[in-house]
Amino acid sequence: MNRIWAIGKNTFTEVIRMPAYSIVLAIGLGLIALSPSFTMFSLSESTKLVKEMGLATVQLAGLLIAALSASASVSREIDSRTATTVLSKPVGRLEFILGKYVGLLLALGVAFLLLTVTLLLAGRHGTLDTARDEYDMPVVVLGLAALVVALGLGFVGNYFFGWHFGATCVWAAVPLFPLALFAICFVAPDWSLHAFGSLMDPQLIIGSILVLFAIMVVTAVALAASTRLKVVGTLVVCAAVLVVGLLSDYMFGAAAQAGNVFARIGYALVANFQHFWVGDAVISATAVPMRYVLEALVYAALYSLGALAFALFLFDDRELA
Repeated sequence: MNRIWAIGKNTFTEVIRMPAYSIVLAIGLGLIALSPSFTMFSLSESTKLVKEMGLATVQLAGLLIAALSASASVSREIDSRTATTVLSKPVGRLEFILGKYVGLLLALGVAFLLLTVTLLLAGRHGTLDTARDEYDMPVVVLGLAALVVALGLGFVGNYFFGWHFGATCVWAAVPLFPLALFAICFVAPDWSLHAFGSLMDPQLIIGSILVLFAIMVVTAVALAASTRLKVVGTLVVCAAVLVVGLLSDYMFGAAAQAGNVFARIGYALVANFQHFWVGDAVISATAVPMRYVLEALVYAALYSLGALAFALFLFDDRELA
């Protein structure tokens, strides 16, 4: 267990220092933060579009980070013979795969936290549909303050102490973003105090958690693909798994119910990502039962274990020397 945790920590540190990680995270944060402006001309559907666009952005950013990070962490280590050095020590291939998965999940968890906090702030702010609508100043002021302080700490740390700029910004944003959200939950748009979180949408949190489960599955698939493929190949596999998984009910569901054997096999093997997408429920303010969330967690855990077992199978006979 100690060896798995050590590999996980090293992988986490390596991933958050990747330029691709910072770039994808920054683009995702920007898209979510600006989504009220993108959807402000859609009349009564604007707030719904903010939520749906935000959830889709979190999922897409998770896909890109998982594929790029897994490729950098596994495929490049194999090519550069770094994996050979690690496995020459008393570290088994199973520990190597599990440690990589833990590190990738930690890095994706940090990105997920920042993206979800930004989504909650964007959902709280809403859109300015008419000229009479005013900005939600607590969201604007405290949200920007958290971002500016995180960037400032990254600049100071990099300039004076030689710290990695991207990683320092991420470390600074991890406490600052939730603190800004916590403070905003106490104040109304006019800065008056009100009941904690009464203007927030709790269903957005549930929807984001289910998206996190989907990211868990994609990460395991990316890890398996990266044991044999390069960056582009891993990205294509992850995108294909996600797209087919979102369409699995349409592609296999009806035929499987009709008794088609091949459809049943495909329906069983393909991860059904519709289980993790509750965008319709979120935008319609329909409560998602906690039992459904727990069942989705079990489904994601079982599929991730299967993908990790397949990753070990692919990696076990991979020639490293």
